Amino acid sequence: MDLRRLSDDLETVSQRYAETFGIRRDATWFLLELQEEVGELTRHHEVDLPAEIDRKWLSRLR
Repeated sequence: MDLRRLSDDLETVSQRYAETFGIRRDATWFLLELQEEVGELTRHHEVDLPAEIDRKWLSRLR
């Protein structure tokens, strides 16, 4: 997994999401978003991380 590309792709998805829903991506938003995402990824004991990243975020780039 290329972390630089993944980071760029997730930033694109995040920007689109914020524009669509009129969200200001400030420090508070980033903290709450990170907390939510970590919670979603860790509530399952066995997670296929690349598949979940693709399903949750990268699929929005297609």
